[in-house]
Amino acid sequence: MNSKITDESRSLTGFPPLDSLSHRLGLRIPQVKSLTYTSLGFTAYQDRITGLSLYGLGLLEFPREIFDFTALTHLFLHANQISQIPSEISRLTDLTLLDLSGNKISVLPSSIGHMRNLRKLHLQNNSILELPAEIGDLGSLVELKAFLNLLTSIPPTVAGMVNLRVAWLNKNKIRSIPESFVLQSLEELYLNNNEIFSLPRSLGSCQMLKILHLSSNSLQEIPNDLFSIRGLQILDLRGNNFNSDTKMQIQSKISPNTKLKV
Repeated sequence: MNSKITDESRSLTGFPPLDSLSHRLGLRIPQVKSLTYTSLGFTAYQDRITGLSLYGLGLLEFPREIFDFTALTHLFLHANQISQIPSEISRLTDLTLLDLSGNKISVLPSSIGHMRNLRKLHLQNNSILELPAEIGDLGSLVELKAFLNLLTSIPPTVAGMVNLRVAWLNKNKIRSIPESFVLQSLEELYLNNNEIFSLPRSLGSCQMLKILHLSSNSLQEIPNDLFSIRGLQILDLRGNNFNSDTKMQIQSKISPNTKLKV
């Protein structure tokens, strides 16, 4: 339960911008030792706010007071009703984790590409129509969660995310993968439950891939380059449009070390 602020009981945090936010929302935001995406609270180090979680408060707008938290490294705004993200979010240059999941966002500002220290970006369960080309400038990004959106494509600039290890792009409306999709650090890729009808040969250049989920798409064939990924542990191809001959070819070409579902 959120602790409501009353005239009889006020507890200032010692951080004026946070006090302003707390009073505007009509609730006490406690200082905690650690944050999760389902918590309410903030963390601080050397008199500076480093983390903030405002879970499930029904927020309709991005709280602009947050822009005053210049040392913020972790921001959780999960399960609200935010529909727009201000371009000024790029001012939070120290952010390493940004969780905007479970909102009503349809458009991401291009300025997100300036957040070069981001390592984890959580966008799942929104209504995002496309990822801005500038997302490719997030060279430090390790984890991208963008499932349960309305994406129809992947920007070619995604190749710039050279440190990306895990990408959840499942449960969208993606129809194709750009030929530029060459991510040397990628280990897990989830593209299931889309509308993909073809795969680029370049996918075989993702030689670090261990898990590849492509189930429930519209694929009719698989490029031979995919079979060159030696460390592939799981390949899920169920629910596509392969005929019996194609299935037999896939089974004959796949490494015995790969757990195949087709």
